Amino acid sequence: MISYTFDKQNYAEIVGLSTDTKPEGIGTVPNGSLFTEIETGKKYRFNGETGKWIEQNAKYPVKLEEASGAYKVTYSDNSTKTDDVEVTVVGTKAYYEENGILVSCDAIEVTVAIVGDTETATYDGEAHTASGYTATPSKNTYSVANDMEYLGEETPSVSRTEVGKSMMGLTADDFKNLNDQFIVTFTVTDGYVEIEEAEEQPSDPVENADN
Repeated sequence: MISYTFDKQNYAEIVGLSTDTKPEGIGTVPNGSLFTEIETGKKYRFNGETGKWIEQNAKYPVKLEEASGAYKVTYSDNSTKTDDVEVTVVGTKAYYEENGILVSCDAIEVTVAIVGDTETATYDGEAHTASGYTATPSKNTYSVANDMEYLGEETPSVSRTEVGKSMMGLTADDFKNLNDQFIVTFTVTDGYVEIEEAEEQPSDPVENADN
């Protein structure tokens, strides 16, 4: 059973069991209030800004920011973490929560440049083909091999035999982002095959003389 007392600064001194439900929510108890678990001796401080309890002396996040294309968390003891920082992106913001504390920053934006293959040839009566594309991200923390996919059933390609130009037909809608840690934009330069006219060969003067 939870027991309350209050000090001169109106902080709550709360005693209870580890199985007791601590009062949570902004305004529930004064900021800085202390909860002590009777059987474990663990102490928790109440963060009035978040309405959450934090184990006393436990480090907690105070800042989230981008660092070299990844998310970096700075803690209350000035330590930092950049590996395995899993955020939740909502709109244009990224959120990270640990020990009941939520920090945020602008979500990392990545542009992936898609360039379709091209083929230029002189007309020879044969079909010429351009196939595939290259994908280059603006940040090397984004893996084009694992973090995106092409939605077509087959590798994009285009073929042409006659003089002229045929486009592959690639668009940004053909690609999907698979990594929800980033805001991703695909820019596309379409691939094509272009067949140019063959140059006319000069007539043979000897043959013309015979005629």
